[in-house]
Amino acid sequence: MFRAVALVVALSAAAHADDKPSASNDGKFTAKFPGTPKEQTQEAAGVTLRMFALEEKAGAYMVAYADMPIPGNETAKETEARLDGSRDGMVKNMGGKLTEEKKATLGKHPSREIFADLPALPDGKVRARVFIVGTRLYQVMVVGTKEFFEAKGAVAFLDSLELAK
Repeated sequence: MFRAVALVVALSAAAHADDKPSASNDGKFTAKFPGTPKEQTQEAAGVTLRMFALEEKAGAYMVAYADMPIPGNETAKETEARLDGSRDGMVKNMGGKLTEEKKATLGKHPSREIFADLPALPDGKVRARVFIVGTRLYQVMVVGTKEFFEAKGAVAFLDSLELAK
């Protein structure tokens, strides 16, 4: 079973064509889980992380968010460093090894797409996207076996995240 570790939780669900979006009014997002995700809250270093996760036998899907103490005048360079720190912390907390990273955006918001191996799990992999929107950090990820990780449903789930206007 996958467990939440520090500021990262494993999430699971294989996306299906008939998935209905799960919404978080407080989190200001929707994502297409193939069932009803469980909501959890975790405190770490004075930050509250809210997580929505759904587990399956071969893997998990998750969306998490946290309001961060980000100053309003933070530079693009500082935001990039914050994304680097989020990436490093997530991979470390999961006991993973970073294998690939891509810079990306969600609309006008900076983000990273992260790929890592999870040696503690047989054939374990993680694919995550990390976004900073104002002072909020979002993470959407798929964790599981290589087969689960590479399935169409994994990418469909990652692509399903939408932020409320």
